[in-house]
Amino acid sequence: MEDDQVVSGLVHLARTPLPERRALLTSALSLPTLDPLAAVSTLRSKYPDLDPSVCSALVTQQQLLLAGADRGLIDATGLWMTTPVGLEQASRPQVAFRRASLLAAAGVRSVVDATAGIGMDSHAFARCGMDVIAVEKDPVTSEVCAANLTATLSEVDAPASVINADATEPDLLGSLAQQLPAPVAIFVDPSRRGSTRPIDGSRARPERDPERWSPPWSFVDSLRSHFDFVAAKAPGSFVPSAAWACEWLGVRDHIVECSVYSAAPPAFLATHQATLLSDDPDSEITYSADRPHAPSHPSSDPSSAQPPPAGPLEDYLGEPHPVFRYSLAALCGTTAHVVHPDSHWITSAQPTIEGVRWYRLLESVPVTQLANAAHDHGIDAVAIKCRESRRSLSELRESIGLPDGNRYAVVVAGGLNDALLVERVH
Repeated sequence: MEDDQVVSGLVHLARTPLPERRALLTSALSLPTLDPLAAVSTLRSKYPDLDPSVCSALVTQQQLLLAGADRGLIDATGLWMTTPVGLEQASRPQVAFRRASLLAAAGVRSVVDATAGIGMDSHAFARCGMDVIAVEKDPVTSEVCAANLTATLSEVDAPASVINADATEPDLLGSLAQQLPAPVAIFVDPSRRGSTRPIDGSRARPERDPERWSPPWSFVDSLRSHFDFVAAKAPGSFVPSAAWACEWLGVRDHIVECSVYSAAPPAFLATHQATLLSDDPDSEITYSADRPHAPSHPSSDPSSAQPPPAGPLEDYLGEPHPVFRYSLAALCGTTAHVVHPDSHWITSAQPTIEGVRWYRLLESVPVTQLANAAHDHGIDAVAIKCRESRRSLSELRESIGLPDGNRYAVVVAGGLNDALLVERVH
């Protein structure tokens, strides 16, 4: 399928009336995962009057939407459409709704979504009762965004409009904000991937320099002097300057983003915090972070970091969720401490702290003696956790000589001379 044909069909599909569009998308989603050409043939047989470019676009939509649903990024229900770049950039629904809820609770009545993409954040803002103007500079993506907002907001009274424009145009955001009920927030989700994909067809590599994002971080930072409320989305490794409030968000086993705010929302525990999200909002876990004890970013101030307490090994070893590496001091509290100032592993007399995977400490031994120690404990398989080690996983696996397992683990923690043989508790 030619890219131009798919783009043409995607625009045609986006402009198709909602009932017909949803029926077509639902039909495409129900197809078996066939060879694309076979899938197009199936659709053309079922819809002989449908333009071939729309059939091609529908098959591409099937592939993208099913991939997005598998990653928890989008509901493959026939309401949403997407693009490859739009899917990569889209906020997870639960993250988008958390951000929207925080802004609504702060008194924000309207939002200008300056980098709307396929509309995931705009949808959440509107669902949380705010008026929305979504700005998207790519003309095809803006068509998709408009179709998505029409489809997903059709049954609720949630005003949202889409314009095809570049949000960095002088005075554009200000003029749009004047059209909305105050207070108005500006939301920016800079693109952080290269403009072209690698020749092997893999995803474009993330850009780590904030000044090479689109728009650059300096543009986002400049908005603070013009608007009362500014919110932005950044990668989970980002540490903003002290002028910003922020929340690092974890979902499942990953840090998914850093949500940045020009002022801390009222619900925040502190100016900086880390939260592990759950499908059940009542089960979310949040710890504060004065200034994060975390890998530094050029915009961070390492001298202001709040280090967690360090001390000797106790009965239990804890592996905090990656997002809580930003909040180790608060997470440890008075009942735990890190095993070494250079490590994120914590230790405690009791495995009671939430947001931590706990292990019972069996033995602390030199790496060269691990195989014998495992044998003495009747262990025939181990997981190896060596992110803080200079030795590679393959090197350690060969040295220990045991297959991968789940119940027992070998931990090589930063700053410790010995490795730790542990048994998983929960």
